[in-house]
Order: sequence, then C-alpha cells, then structure tokens
Amino acid sequence: MRRRARLILIWSALAVYVCLLLTLTHMPRPPGMFEGQNDKNLHFLAYFVLASLMYVAAAITFPRRNYLVLIVLLIGIVFGAIDETTQTYFGRHSDLLDFRADVIGLITGITPLAVLRYAIQRRERRPPATQV
Repeated sequence: MRRRARLILIWSALAVYVCLLLTLTHMPRPPGMFEGQNDKNLHFLAYFVLASLMYVAAAITFPRRNYLVLIVLLIGIVFGAIDETTQTYFGRHSDLLDFRADVIGLITGITPLAVLRYAIQRRERRPPATQV
C-alpha cells in the first residue's frame, strides 16, 4: 500500500474512533452493552486503542521524529482531561480515577509500539554483516 493511502487510512480510522469515543463518553447513559463492565477497564481499553491509533498515525506521518512518544502522550493526556471535564455538561460526572485509567491506557498503548519502532529503526541503521 502506498504511503499516501496508508496515511489516509490511519488518520481516517483515528478520526472515526475519536468521534465514537467522544460520543460514548458524553452520552448521558451509554448503551446497555456496557452494563456490568468495570468502568475503569473501559476507560483503560478506550485510551489504549486511542494511543495505539495516534502513535501509528504519527509514526507513519513523521517517520524520522524521535520524540513521538512524548507528543502522543501529551496530546492524549490533554484530550483525556478535556474529555473528563466536559462530561459534566452532559449529565455525567468527572472522575479522577477515570482519568488515571485513561493515562494508564495511553502509556500501555504507546509503549510496545514505541519499543517496536525503536527496534526496527535500530536494525535498519545497523551496517550489513560482512561475510567471511
């Protein structure tokens, strides 16, 4: 798949996911499919997926940037804080423990991808082995 097509695909997936996430987190009462689920686990999972999509999109868009982990984490934290604080306007309550689960999900979503990206970059920079 060409780079442009990959960019369009991943950024579109991220945009759709952000819209879905904001819709679900701002509904006064989310759909019944979430009944019986631990709220913190849902926050963790939602932000794990968000971080993964954001990191992949950023890595494909800016392949030579080494500080993507910090940027994606910062954007995710700000997004999570805004998401939590604006829920009160829609009949939901803001919870610091939900925000903590969001941040843990962000870190957990970014870390394996960042390690994998680092390993790939390191391998590509290594000089070819000489044959004896």
